[in-house]
Amino acid sequence: MKWCLYFCIGWLIVGMTSCKKESFITGAGARISFSADTLKFDTVFTTLGSTTRMVKVKNENDQKLLLSSIKLMGGSSSPFKTNINGTPTPEMFQLEVAANDSIYIYVVVTINPSQANLPFLVRDSIEIQFNNQTRYIQLEAYGQNANFITHQTINSTQVWNHPLPFVVLGSLTVRETGHLTLAAGTRMYVRATAPIIIHGTLVTNGTRQRPVVFRGERIDDYYRDLPGSWPGILFTETSKNSVLTFTEIHNTVNAITVNGPTVNTQPKIHIRQCTINNAFESGLLFTETDAEVTNTLITNCASNISILKGGNYNFIHCTVASMTNRYFFRQTPVLSASNYITQNGQISSSTLNAAFTNSIFWGNSGIVQNEIELWRDASSGFGVTFQHCLYRMENAPAPATNINCISNTDPQFSVVDLSDDIFDFRIGDPLSPVIDQGILTGLPKDLDDNDRNIGLPDLGAYEKQ
Repeated sequence: MKWCLYFCIGWLIVGMTSCKKESFITGAGARISFSADTLKFDTVFTTLGSTTRMVKVKNENDQKLLLSSIKLMGGSSSPFKTNINGTPTPEMFQLEVAANDSIYIYVVVTINPSQANLPFLVRDSIEIQFNNQTRYIQLEAYGQNANFITHQTINSTQVWNHPLPFVVLGSLTVRETGHLTLAAGTRMYVRATAPIIIHGTLVTNGTRQRPVVFRGERIDDYYRDLPGSWPGILFTETSKNSVLTFTEIHNTVNAITVNGPTVNTQPKIHIRQCTINNAFESGLLFTETDAEVTNTLITNCASNISILKGGNYNFIHCTVASMTNRYFFRQTPVLSASNYITQNGQISSSTLNAAFTNSIFWGNSGIVQNEIELWRDASSGFGVTFQHCLYRMENAPAPATNINCISNTDPQFSVVDLSDDIFDFRIGDPLSPVIDQGILTGLPKDLDDNDRNIGLPDLGAYEKQ
């Protein structure tokens, strides 16, 4: 009989232990933890909504925990919306969390417009109650009012001068009779499916302190610097007399595409003191056109400058540089130019005249050995000149005329941090080989609007101060 008694006592102990493990912890010593105490959203354009943020709520106990309530304090009228453990709701009651297990709360925000010009802060919180304890997760987002553009066509002369940014949700088209001017400080945020097409004229009047800025509509963390975020600006065969000044163009597919010869005696486009960065394909894509590019920085594009089927070009004081980074493994030189194009197996060519003066063509990492690639078809003219340039080349670029150029010598940029993708393409070293190596060109200022007219100018877009 003793063995039977011992057997029953043993099972009773096991049963009691099992029940204890399965019971809820109810004391004041119960603990939970959050993966974040505050969920912060980057600037969100009013009415458009945000990306989703997530917070994990973990039961730090060896027993089950009953969360008596999880509540978005602003309720259904809050700009924030919550999904609690898979259910879209602003509140949930009596939620069981297994021992050492977690639940997930997802949050998005849509902000109503206001009268504010500058970004404004909206807040709310999520309250979690358990075992007579109350904990909070804070929610913060900056809202930005904007002018929203959807499939707009411009047929006449317009000047856009507004303190609020423009968000282009559908295509923006300037017709042959249209002339659009963007005032200093204009900000353009463009959706991934919204090309900007110029059949007429685009003029940007940016300044050093108040540049005109184009970038993708998504400006939250993951998307802010993502190449290919929007299509870019296309200047068609009928476009004319466009001038971009102190303009920044970021994160496009093709930043600036210009097609066709000039329709008058002026270049089809002037690009002055501009920054073009992080294009998924080309920074400048020129096909049989006429362009002048001065004091301009073109960096970290899959292909910084591509010239096809000839045309007439004048590049002065440009820095054209690319580094392998988290978005690109470099496979293409920073400059390629040809006097022909191949389409459907057929070669079509046109005379190429291109002059590159006081400029830098540089890159590192990837599989690129030569940063300039020239292609010639003998049936059309080919005149390319590099004068007082620095380039990364095993041999001088051919077929081209090279005058007082520097080959395979590091220009010593200020910051090239490949691990954190931080780049500053100004000249850092006072002994850089580009200092005082240019010729006078009549350009009095650099990309920072600093004087160039003290002695001989430096190569590239920046003058060493």
